[in-house]
Amino acid sequence: MTKVSFRHSFNAGDVIYSLWSVKKFCQDNNIQADYYQHLNKMTYHEEGHPTRTKEMVTVTFNDYMYDMMKPLVESLPFINEFLPWKGEQAVNLDRIREININLPYGDIRKWYGYAYPDMQVDIGSELFSLEEIGGTWLPEYRDAIVINRTTRYRNEVINYGFLQRIKNPIYFVGALEEYADMLNWVPKAQYVKVKDFKELACVIASSKLFIGNQSFCFSLAEAMKSPRILEVSPKYPNVITAGPHGYDFMDNQCFEQLVKMRLKD
Repeated sequence: MTKVSFRHSFNAGDVIYSLWSVKKFCQDNNIQADYYQHLNKMTYHEEGHPTRTKEMVTVTFNDYMYDMMKPLVESLPFINEFLPWKGEQAVNLDRIREININLPYGDIRKWYGYAYPDMQVDIGSELFSLEEIGGTWLPEYRDAIVINRTTRYRNEVINYGFLQRIKNPIYFVGALEEYADMLNWVPKAQYVKVKDFKELACVIASSKLFIGNQSFCFSLAEAMKSPRILEVSPKYPNVITAGPHGYDFMDNQCFEQLVKMRLKD
């Protein structure tokens, strides 16, 4: 099958959100993609961003993230290989940051279609299913709420403490420092360590409900259209849930009501 190459330099969540457009282009042209990711690119991110090199330099995407991401991306039927970028010629997905498209607002998935009109896509469509990636449904998470909350993109008026009173098991996925912070709100939350992001997708897909802010973990729930609730950042609302089973909130009253409603489903 004919192949096309794409290159990308930014964060893990951006990788997932770019894949809606990559998938559409590949399907429209009956081709597969080699996806090149720029590793260890220095970033302007605010203090607290967790992606760093061994020398503790803040970067958009490091070697650890690459190793975690590779099994997931290469399991997608429209991807040939997920590779470190070493100067290869490829379609420049970073063009979204080189043209005027009102960053950082809107929906990340829409940005790629602004840069490349033939890659505009229905953002309410499923990116992949658990079956398509050869994933395994994990029965231990059937009645569980799975949470991720990063230090970036927070809505500071939100309080997760009410989840401590909910009977369902609570699990946390993400960085250990993020988990330590969540324990201040939800002491009963249990940490889930995964071997790679394909396994993380299995955990999220198997849960009764996923709750997250504008994080990489939320991008996986969005990709599979799993039952999900999004904490929207009032400062940078650039992730928007679309399609079935997606809900979002900006205050605690709405948050608590959504959780109660979704647990009844």
